[in-house]
Amino acid sequence: MKRICWSSDGKGRLHVGRNSYLFSYESLLAKEKKRWSLGLDIPVHGEEILTLDYPQIAAGKYRVKGELYRRLKRELSGGSAKGRSLSNFIRHLSLMIEASSNGQLPVGFKVESSSEKQFRLSARTSSNQWIRLQFSDIGPYGYRKQLFVLREKDFRGQIAEPLKLYFFLSECSSSSTASMK
Repeated sequence: MKRICWSSDGKGRLHVGRNSYLFSYESLLAKEKKRWSLGLDIPVHGEEILTLDYPQIAAGKYRVKGELYRRLKRELSGGSAKGRSLSNFIRHLSLMIEASSNGQLPVGFKVESSSEKQFRLSARTSSNQWIRLQFSDIGPYGYRKQLFVLREKDFRGQIAEPLKLYFFLSECSSSSTASMK
């Protein structure tokens, strides 16, 4: 779990709803403040930031803000079920950030596969939804490829992935107190 880098920069890809975006990014974990910030530079759209504060995530309390969060909400719109999907995704991502930054496996997550070079975790967020996190391509500073996916099963049993977020790390910062650019 210590090989996961939450303060990094690199390139990425976001699939949300029917849209797909390529981006450059910078992320920063302020561990002592229990805050993770993610800034995406999306060509044509500009910079969008998501800030996730999780001071009492074990009690289910967290706060998320920023233009990137509003984009995700807007593009996943489709009733309250989609809103709950995003909320569940963010809550479980918060649990993962907090636990893994302390070298622990988050409560509610199970290891699907693990090897020296990659591992995959998942957690059920509701009866028909789950989050899957995959970390691979180990480098000198940790995992260089990270994938976060929200998966859901529809009434026909078909599996959809309304939200996928890929990170391809160029650099990992050990500092958790630096500010976003």
